[in-house]
Amino acid sequence: MQELKTHIERTYAIAKVHLEFRQTGVLANGSYLIPGGNVIIQTTSTGAQLFEYHKTIKYTDYEHKGKTKTQNGFLIGHLNASPFLFWIDKEILSSKLIANGQPTDPIVLKRRVPPASGSTSVQDYNPEFYSIVYRKEGNTTDDLYDLFNRVSGRIRLKQITISELFLDPFMVVPGTSNLRSTQPKVDVSPAYLTFLRTKGAIN
Repeated sequence: MQELKTHIERTYAIAKVHLEFRQTGVLANGSYLIPGGNVIIQTTSTGAQLFEYHKTIKYTDYEHKGKTKTQNGFLIGHLNASPFLFWIDKEILSSKLIANGQPTDPIVLKRRVPPASGSTSVQDYNPEFYSIVYRKEGNTTDDLYDLFNRVSGRIRLKQITISELFLDPFMVVPGTSNLRSTQPKVDVSPAYLTFLRTKGAIN
């Protein structure tokens, strides 16, 4: 639970910066000032657009007594054909990603529903509509975890709860291929209870 909360808060901190920048409507290659740093936009030979951020983000490390962690810089990619889907890469430099030839441990986010025709960039990249994409073991379709809430007019992190984990006991930790057991369920069917009694596990 604590590890998962840490992953989610880090993703929130990065995605919020990127979506706020995309709301400005800037798309051309170049270097641009942003609050607390700058971002360099570069288009690859395959048409992917990379956003290399030179900015420090902060997030809570729930595994270590809620200490504040910092990360200096991060990298985000957009595919031409999917303007409302992007990934946070493990690499933090565009040159490294290009040399790798593919994303590394990507954390994928997408807009849950396409924006209305004629919408503005502010509407297109409103964080409220963006979710983490993940896939549970054995599934062939993607699941979504809504990352943002709007509280009193401000964008906030949507905190994951135990009740959500109970409903969805297994999930892939964003950014890895590792499956985590977050809230194991107990089978209380008559057949299983009979099995336990036969083995002497219960009376």
